[in-house]
Amino acid sequence: MSWRETRNFSEMMRALGYPRLISIENFRSPNFMLLAEILKWLALRFDANADIPRCLETEQDRVLFIKMIVHFMATKAFVKLNVKRLYRADGYAVKEVLKIVNILYSALDGYQKHEEDEAAEVNVSEILNVARVKQLQQARSLASQLTSTGATLHAYLAKEVDLREARNQAANRQLDSEWVEECLAVARDNLREEIRQAEQALVNVAADEATLDSKIEKRRNELERNQKRLSTLQSVRPAYIEEYEQLEEELTTLYSIYLTRFRNLVYLENLKEEMMLADENRMPEEDLAARAVVEDLRNIAEASGGEEEDNDDDEEDASDDRNLDSVLAAAITDTATMKQEPSAVDSTQNPVSPITGDEKYSGTAPEIPATFDDDEEDF
Repeated sequence: MSWRETRNFSEMMRALGYPRLISIENFRSPNFMLLAEILKWLALRFDANADIPRCLETEQDRVLFIKMIVHFMATKAFVKLNVKRLYRADGYAVKEVLKIVNILYSALDGYQKHEEDEAAEVNVSEILNVARVKQLQQARSLASQLTSTGATLHAYLAKEVDLREARNQAANRQLDSEWVEECLAVARDNLREEIRQAEQALVNVAADEATLDSKIEKRRNELERNQKRLSTLQSVRPAYIEEYEQLEEELTTLYSIYLTRFRNLVYLENLKEEMMLADENRMPEEDLAARAVVEDLRNIAEASGGEEEDNDDDEEDASDDRNLDSVLAAAITDTATMKQEPSAVDSTQNPVSPITGDEKYSGTAPEIPATFDDDEEDF
């Protein structure tokens, strides 16, 4: 359903004299009650004695109403309507209702056009008269006022639907002078009562204003007293504040010392773990080196024993003892050197101690004594 069709439907219904103003927004969503009211009014325009059901509370009642309207329009106006579209009561239903409205509006429009054609007959000779030129100019000037006049007329026509019923009742009613006087007296009394209530309200407002002023003044005095008390409390220094500040400074110093010692402790524990791990990794290498030295000594002893078989027993024993002593001394020296070199490497990897503050940590890692396996001692 287009906006133009909805607007035409609204204008046609108003021209036909429908007592309610139909808005363009009424059928954007389903509105069955308004649609039923329009269909009933249109049916009565075709036949004033038409029997149309009025109960529309249940779904069955609404379906029966739509079926009767469709049958009535098919027999009276020879118009075929879509039952499903009418039951939807939205823009598509307006399209179906527009079929009925067009019939009534065309009849009314044809009658109005016939009257306008009779009134529009103008004598050609009068138009060609030069004396009428001035009137044409005036008509052109008046045509410029058509827009504003049309807007004003549209506003008046919008009010006309609401005022038509009241106007008809007022025109058909016979006025009685006594009744009019009574109405005027009642209106006068009501107006006096409203004036009295307004005056009483003004008196109450003045009293409330005075009460609020007194409360504001009281709150202002309390605020001033509280501000003075606050300034007094801020100027007074508590007795324990000096001790509190002194303890706070001591706490800051102790906390810095605690942090320093805790960091040193963590560093030393880490250093201890690294040294123990290095010792564990170094032990297998030392064992292998010692075993290799012992094996070399055995080979040397066997070789020296085979070459000096012809010498004397005393000289052989003395020479073997000297060679063995020299080889053992060299092996012990090499083993001690291999044990001391990793310690030097560890000390170079951590040349700077993380200890900060007044206390300093100084010390060197203890030397690991050179030892031999059971095989060396047995040899």
